[in-house]
Amino acid sequence: MKIVTASDEDIDEIIAMGESFFYESGYNDVSEYSPERTLELVEKLINEGTLLVCKSNEEIIGMLGFMIAPIYMSVDTFVGQELFWYVKKENRKSRAGILLLLEMEKASKEKGAKLAIMVCLDRLASLDNLYNKMGYSKIETSFMRVL
Repeated sequence: MKIVTASDEDIDEIIAMGESFFYESGYNDVSEYSPERTLELVEKLINEGTLLVCKSNEEIIGMLGFMIAPIYMSVDTFVGQELFWYVKKENRKSRAGILLLLEMEKASKEKGAKLAIMVCLDRLASLDNLYNKMGYSKIETSFMRVL
């Protein structure tokens, strides 16, 4: 397994994985999947160098997209903010997810971030224990309501 920054050659596999993630996440209960919108995001993240993929035998088995942004209350503290983190079901017991997370932390630090922020969708397995073991502390919980 190796972690690399995604390239244009990876787009088709990333779009397919994005669709799987969308339906597993529960967002399909409140919206429709858009491959066009997904492509826009993927291209932006590739151009910014903030989309990582985990490859095993040249097949993408996981991905982690993030952005570098300031904390909204501070002009000098930047964070690596996870946007999505997904590993194919059949590879979830491997180290793919951890390797992606560690590389995201490293890349975020190299891009000037002082903090890393990860999220966890309640519909998917709870990641509280993993995050706690890796030194993360719970700082925020999100709630969603259909308008």
